[in-house]
Amino acid sequence: MDISNSTEISSYLGFYLLMRSVTGLVLYPIFCLVGIPANIIGMIVLSRKKMRSTANTFLLILLGSNLLHVLNDMLYFICIMLGRTVSSTVSERAYKSLAPYAHYLFNSTMTCTAWITVTIATERFICVRYAQKARRIVTHTRAVIISVFIVITTLTLSVPLELREEFRANQTTEQSDTLITFSKAYNLCYYILRALIPIVIITVLSILILLRLQKTRLRKAKKKATKTLLLTIISFVVCILPDAILSSYGRLFYHEPDYLLLGIAEITDFLLLFNSTTNIILYGCSCQQFMQQLKSIFHCAQRRRRRLRV
Repeated sequence: MDISNSTEISSYLGFYLLMRSVTGLVLYPIFCLVGIPANIIGMIVLSRKKMRSTANTFLLILLGSNLLHVLNDMLYFICIMLGRTVSSTVSERAYKSLAPYAHYLFNSTMTCTAWITVTIATERFICVRYAQKARRIVTHTRAVIISVFIVITTLTLSVPLELREEFRANQTTEQSDTLITFSKAYNLCYYILRALIPIVIITVLSILILLRLQKTRLRKAKKKATKTLLLTIISFVVCILPDAILSSYGRLFYHEPDYLLLGIAEITDFLLLFNSTTNIILYGCSCQQFMQQLKSIFHCAQRRRRRLRV
């Protein structure tokens, strides 16, 4: 074996282990502990009657998907922590038992998040482009139906990704080769559906919305709401783009595990967690109605405590 090549591999292994420790043991717990209550509070606020709208219906599903994603990443931190505090054997067992479910949740939540973000961008474009007809085109009932359809579809499409290993173990060599070919094709199609197509659609719609905002005279409140949602949409694109680029590069040029790519993947995976955590914070801080409803919830809680004390 080439000495320079082995030295390069060992340095990349060190980089991967460093990134795994920094993200998994430091950044993940911090952002998970912020993201879990933030998304729950956001869902409570958006579920109130005064916050009822088509955009907020999509946002409610988005926060639910983000919450599951954050909880899933919390399991990753627990597995790494077990390896550091208990033993590597316990960590490996926990990782192997949780990996299929965690992988399924990761794929389904990220796909759901991507397409819900697409619907938010589409809804905003319709509101800006067809301001007078928007209420008739985008109704609350249609928003609910679309949201349910996206959730069911993403949960269903993610199932084959997790069943492939189980099927492969019970097949003959010839059948296994066929299954591998089908698995690669399905994995590629799923990845395109999960990342590439949503990014293209969201980018195009965001540009069209920004151009339309400059030409159209909208009410100040509606214009501010559109800009607030655009902030959430752009944040998603910025955070998912590195993962999409890395995945594309890995699928085209690498077929074996590469520690450099694995180390970078730790960073890109953290960016996805960053998006799931900060989405509601960005939206809440820039939406006056959201902050008013949040304050009213806390005021109601304080009044109840005072009554109980009396």
